Amino acid sequence: MARCNAEQKLATFFISLSTRLKNRGCSGSQFNLPMTRSQI
Repeated sequence: MARCNAEQKLATFFISLSTRLKNRGCSGSQFNLPMTRSQI
């Protein structure tokens, strides 16, 4: 991941978050991100 650009890192973050939410029984396609761009 060190060679990924910002867009790829963000995509990886969203995919990982989606997978973790689905594994917990939540929706993997819709979720809130209560954080600012700089926090992400």
